[in-house]
Amino acid sequence: MKYPDNILEVSQLLPDYMGFIFWKKSSRFFDGEIPNLPKSIQKVGVFVNAPLDEIVSKIENMI
Repeated sequence: MKYPDNILEVSQLLPDYMGFIFWKKSSRFFDGEIPNLPKSIQKVGVFVNAPLDEIVSKIENMI
């Protein structure tokens, strides 16, 4: 998921999981704030060789 409007549209379908790519070289790189999603949707982050503090920071923002 990359674009906020698309994220919100997809969230209305209530998927079990929604993924976000946090690797800057990816064409799907997500560099924004995740909109409020229903609690039932589990959020998944993809990282490539990211420092632990960056991962923890993203996790804290996803909760």
